[in-house]
Amino acid sequence: MLEYHEIDPFLSKCVRCGNCKAVFGLFEPSCPAGERFRFEGFYSSGKIWIARGLRDGVLDWEDPELVRKLFACTLCANCTQQCPMTVRDRIIEVFEALRAEAVRRNAGPLPGHKKLKDSVIQYRNPWMQPRRRRLHSLKDLGVKILGESAGARVPVLYFVGCTAALDPSLEPIVTGTVVLLQKAQVDFGVLGEEEICCGSVMLRIGERDLARDLARRLQRQIARLGVETVVTSCAGCYKTLTQDYPHLAPLSAQVVHASEFVLELLVRGRIEFDHSNPVRVTYHDPCHLGRHSGVYDPPRKLLEAVPGMRLIEMARSRENSWCCGAGGGVRSAFPEWALETSRTRVAEAEQTGADALVTACPFCLQNLAVGIQASGSRIRAYDLTALLAEKTRPKE
Repeated sequence: MLEYHEIDPFLSKCVRCGNCKAVFGLFEPSCPAGERFRFEGFYSSGKIWIARGLRDGVLDWEDPELVRKLFACTLCANCTQQCPMTVRDRIIEVFEALRAEAVRRNAGPLPGHKKLKDSVIQYRNPWMQPRRRRLHSLKDLGVKILGESAGARVPVLYFVGCTAALDPSLEPIVTGTVVLLQKAQVDFGVLGEEEICCGSVMLRIGERDLARDLARRLQRQIARLGVETVVTSCAGCYKTLTQDYPHLAPLSAQVVHASEFVLELLVRGRIEFDHSNPVRVTYHDPCHLGRHSGVYDPPRKLLEAVPGMRLIEMARSRENSWCCGAGGGVRSAFPEWALETSRTRVAEAEQTGADALVTACPFCLQNLAVGIQASGSRIRAYDLTALLAEKTRPKE
C-alpha cells in the first residue's frame, strides 16, 4: 500500500507504449474504462501522466473532471498483466494512493460514493442495512454465533462479508458455504450481527482513515476470539484481509478464500461430490481473487472434480479475464458503465455454449446477474460455493 508521497519513483516508469490497452496476443480490450470512454486519460498510461501533471503542478486537484478520471477505474488490474515495465507491480497502488490524496484534499470521492461512506459510519456496512440483518441468512442453519459476549471459541471463523450477508438474492452464498463446512464437520462459527465491514469498499474509494478504523476493530475482535483461520467467500474481503491488512492492522489468524479451504477439504477426503447431470459451466475470475491474489486454480479444480460437470473457458480467462464492471466504486458512481461492462462479459460467457456462469465473488455475481437480466440471456449465474453445496455429500 503506497502513500501519495511514495508514488513518485513509479511515475517515470511508464513509457506510454500502449500495451495496457489490450490483451497481449488476443488483441482484445483489457481496460474497461478505456473501452467505455475511449480517451487516453481513462487508460492506465493516461492516469500515470495525470499523476505526473499533478506532481509537477501542471494539473489542478480542484478540476472535477480530472478527479472523475482518477475514480473512473474498476481497479481490475488487467493493465498490470499487459504492462512490460517494472511499474506493473505497483500500478494499482499508485491509483489507490491518488484516490486517497483526492479524499485528503476534499476533492474526492465522487458524489455517488457518499452514501457508501455514510452507511459504513452509521451501520458498519456500505449497503444501508441494519446490523441485525446479518442474522437473516444464518437463520435455522445451526451456526455458532461468536459474539463478543457469547464466550464461544472455535478454530475457524467464517467471515461472511457485507454483500453476501445483506443482499437477499445472495443468501445462497452464505447457506452454501455453511453447508459445505458443516458437511465436512468443520468446527466453525460466524460473528453474526457483530461482524463489521472489512473496509474494502472504503479503501477503493480513497477513504483510508475510515478503512483503518474498521481494520483495527476487526483485528481486536479476531484476536479476542482466538480463531486460527478466517475463511471468506468474498473475493474483496479476501484481497483486503490478506494484502491490505498487513499495512493497516495485521491479523493474528490465517486468511483463506472459501475455494482454497473447500479444495483442501476435498483433497483430505472430508467431502465428496455426487454425480451431476451433464452440465457445461464457464468460470469468471473475480479480479480481487485472480489478478490481485493469484487464486486461479482452486475454483477450477473444484468444478472439474464434480462428476458430469464440464468446464469451458472463455476467450479471456485467468489473468486476462474481462472485469465484471462493479469494482473500484464504479457501480455506485457509474452504474450505466458497470452494466455495459457486465453485459460484455455475459456475451463472452454465452459464446462458450455453457449452461451456467460461475464465479467466486458476491459483488461479481450481483453485477453479472444484472447483466444477464438486461441482456435477456438464458445463461444462469451461480456462486461457486452455492453450486458445490448442491453437489456435496459428507465423506462416508
